[in-house]
Amino acid sequence: MADQAGPSGAGNAAVGKTVEETQFLFNTGVACIKANALEMAADIFAQVLRARTARYGDLATECASSYYRYGAVLLYQAQDNADVFGAQLDTDVHQDVEDKENHTSIGDTMEAGGSAGAGGEDVQTSVGDAKGKEALPETENAQHEHQPEEAAPSNDAEVEATDLEIAWENLDTARAIWEKDPQQNCDDLASVHVLLGDVALENEAFDNALTDYQHALKYQKMANFPEDDRRTAEVYFKRVMALQFLERPEDALVEVESARDILFKKLQNLQASGDDHTSEIEDVSGILDDLKDKRVELEAQAREKSAMADAVRGALSHFQKSAAGNQEEMKSQGVDMGGGSNKSNIASPVKDLGVVGRGTKRINLAPSTTDKGKEPAVQAAPGSGVDANSNKKKRSAEDIMGGGGEDTQIGFGNGDNI
Repeated sequence: MADQAGPSGAGNAAVGKTVEETQFLFNTGVACIKANALEMAADIFAQVLRARTARYGDLATECASSYYRYGAVLLYQAQDNADVFGAQLDTDVHQDVEDKENHTSIGDTMEAGGSAGAGGEDVQTSVGDAKGKEALPETENAQHEHQPEEAAPSNDAEVEATDLEIAWENLDTARAIWEKDPQQNCDDLASVHVLLGDVALENEAFDNALTDYQHALKYQKMANFPEDDRRTAEVYFKRVMALQFLERPEDALVEVESARDILFKKLQNLQASGDDHTSEIEDVSGILDDLKDKRVELEAQAREKSAMADAVRGALSHFQKSAAGNQEEMKSQGVDMGGGSNKSNIASPVKDLGVVGRGTKRINLAPSTTDKGKEPAVQAAPGSGVDANSNKKKRSAEDIMGGGGEDTQIGFGNGDNI
């Protein structure tokens, strides 16, 4: 729950704070971020978040800036490297939020003995009228794991949420609250989407980072950011990093040019103004040099990727040609080596061998139904010239052997006359 936000030390004591005390804590936390005292800032914003959610409700508009600040501090703690646009620009990215939240400086607030700035706690980055509960399961336990002293005994199978996970939950809660009125809160939505993209970048979810950065650009356009705004250039450069990790150097080069165009305009406007902007001019010039180096790096990466793609296509083409040649060779060898055997498989006309037995009569085993006592009818073989309907008397063995009652000198006689 949101009222469990913050590390140990941000306990129930924060709940009873007045509106003025809460605003004083908020301003102090902003000063700690600028001073890079991130641990102290995280503890302070945890107290502010606890107090405001207890007073207004978890998803009240008045709590959006506290979710945003607490999530931002946890992200800053998790980041390992500085942003290429420098610490000054990192502060400028969220200056629009700070201007709405802090109508008095931290020094003035301290001199007032902890009194709130103009408007007290009612001065928020979100002015939307929508309040109340929404179904946000990701943010219900956003801060629970950040209180080791108050948490229940840990389970070995239970994995504690990381700072990045808690940062994302708080930032996404701020986004959900501000999106109740996107037209009114487009400036704040641009800022929170930048940080959500940074969380995705840290988690190597590069596609998600690109999506959040694209949303940030959309809301910056809705908020009518100037054409030479360095915050827009920063978003383009972060898209460059995500695209480079995704090995899309061609698309990254487009984003580099967009960032360079914005910064060129910024440099020209600074040089044309009559005020002294020496420090900022040097800063912007240095960034342009970095972008030039990045462009050279991406161009080399694009050439390497193109050469690799050509090599793969060449290898694939060679393999296909080789496979086709082998297939043709096997076909030709099959004809030469097995010509005879192959011909045997070719269908040929069936030769009619006629009647087995060289055309002699076939005996019909079916009994004749003509006359009783008569011998079975003899069926003549086709083409034999024998009339099947002939009643010719069957020849006896004696007739066949030259019988007729006469003596014979051959045949099956008793052998006396041989």
